Formats: sequence, structure tokens, C-alpha cells
Amino acid sequence: MTGDTPDGAALSADDLRLVHALQVVPRAPWSRIGAALGCDPVTAARRWARLRDGGYAWVTAYRFARRTVVALVELSCAPGRTLEVAADLAQDVEAITIDVTAGGRDLVITVAVEGDDRLGEYLLDRVGRVAGVVSSRTHVFTTIASDARAWRLRILGEHELAALEAIPRSVGRQRTSLSVPEFDGVLAELATDGRIRAADLAARRAIGVDRARAALNTVLATDGVVVRTEVARRFSERPVYAWFFLRVPARSTDRVLRRLSTLRDVRLLATSIGTCNIVLAMWLAGLDDVQRVEAVIERSDAEVMIVDRSLVLRTTKHLGRRLRTDGRSVSSGEA
Repeated sequence: MTGDTPDGAALSADDLRLVHALQVVPRAPWSRIGAALGCDPVTAARRWARLRDGGYAWVTAYRFARRTVVALVELSCAPGRTLEVAADLAQDVEAITIDVTAGGRDLVITVAVEGDDRLGEYLLDRVGRVAGVVSSRTHVFTTIASDARAWRLRILGEHELAALEAIPRSVGRQRTSLSVPEFDGVLAELATDGRIRAADLAARRAIGVDRARAALNTVLATDGVVVRTEVARRFSERPVYAWFFLRVPARSTDRVLRRLSTLRDVRLLATSIGTCNIVLAMWLAGLDDVQRVEAVIERSDAEVMIVDRSLVLRTTKHLGRRLRTDGRSVSSGEA
């Protein structure tokens, strides 16, 4: 790995190789990542620090528990108030991702809450009262067939991927009992820096290193906790982000899902309760790919109907993290 991260429209090939590696093994030691990529571990760590600090890529964490309910909320806003509404909702932990879109809606909000009752409360008592919202439509997800945990940059070769896949992903055996606030605190630190180590966690939480290591192991081993590497979309070589809203007969849903799940660049594929019963999101290389994907969807099954589609103009929040206008992550020290 050589060269610096550019400030222009693209990341270097070495940058993308490193991000791809961390998509496969987000918390692997630099020694193992360096060995797999054929580079010096110190160089890899230094390069990642530049990418992370510049907001080009980051490792985050979140938890989807068994009771987590996910919904997609489409909002139409009063003229000139779309960004104002987006900024207002960005304050809510329930609104995990906020996309500003062109098409039949102004905003597409991904909402995650604990329990069906909480979803109704949030939509009716919070979203329904936001100044500037004219109308809304909600798709409650029933199954998530595929999400961005499986999305990859497709930069590395087979031998490099095989070396990365061989890196153990086991969590350390040392565990501890955590109160809910303690658990949430550790998870919040992982959300900020998914590669945080025990020594840094100990310093941030004012606890001993052994306790920090056990707490990290406990949270990482908890059912539903996901550690994931993200990259700013504009710099990912797939800058076009599109939502597709599909309708298929119930008898054909499973068959259509299986076929759509084979598409490359799927960021989300889910069944839903709403005006459409399948929702698909993709990152694509160019605008012409939107029509290409539509043709592929229509050919996938005679009974599938594309009801609508939207192009994302800007994402202001992604998995709980604020983004700049160019899609780079806002660091914890920024306003």
C-alpha cells in the first residue's frame, strides 16, 4: 500500500482494498489484515486512520434484538422544508437512516424501535407532529431477506479474500455481567468506533482494562449485535442510490425474493406490510443502471410489478451516524 488518500472524487485503489478487507473482518488485527493484503500492518493502520478521520469509511456497531421492529417511512414535505424536516428527525434515535429523495416522496426514513406499540407511538406522536410534514406512508418490514452486511466493494481477489476469511472471528472468552446502562454505553462506544480496543474503552469509560476487555467481549457476543464497515457512498464506486417499491402476489413472494437476492449491489431487500410488499434498495455505478435494474426485476418474474422508484439525492444520517453533504461521516467532535 502506497500513496495518500485523495481529497478528490475517488479513493485510491489501496484505500478501497483496505475498506473491502474490513468489510470482511471489521475487527481483525492489523497484523492479520496486513498479511492478507501483502502490506505492512503499520501502513494499513495509518491508512485506515486517515480514512476514518476524513469520514470516508468507518466501522460501526448496532443491535437488532428479537423485538426490534423496522419500518420504512415515506414523507412528503412542504415546499422548501425537506432538509428542515430531515434535520429535525435526525435527532431521534428511532430514525436510524434518513434519505432525501427525488420521486414520489421527499424523504425515506428507516425507523427501528423495540416493539409494535413503540412503532405506533413514534409514528403518530412524533413523526405525525413534525412541522413541515404534509403526508406519510409506512412500510412495516416483516422479513429482511438481505441487508448491507453482505454488501462488498468487490475489489479484492480470491486469494486475498480466502486469507481474510481464514482469520478467526471468535470473541474472547473473558465475559462479565453488565447492567443495561453499562451494556448500552459499551455499544455506543462501538457505534462510534467499531474497532475500539480494551485500553481505549477503559480510558473512555474510566474502568480497568480487564473489565473493559470483558465488557467488549460480552457485548460483541450478544445476540443481534452487528459490527459493520461502511464507506461514504460517493467514494465507493457505486454513487447512485435507488429505492424500488414492488408488488407481487403473496404466492410469488418467496420466489421473487430468491431471485432478487442474487442481484449484486443490493443494500436492502425486505418484505413489508403496506402499499407494496417488497422493498429493494441498491447502490449502483451510474444512472443508466437504474433502468437496467428495472428491466432485470421485471424479467425476474412475470408477476412482479414495479410500483414506484426513488433516487436518493443525499443521505443525512446512516445507521445513527450523521453525514456531511458529500456522504462522509461526521466525527463525534463535530457539531
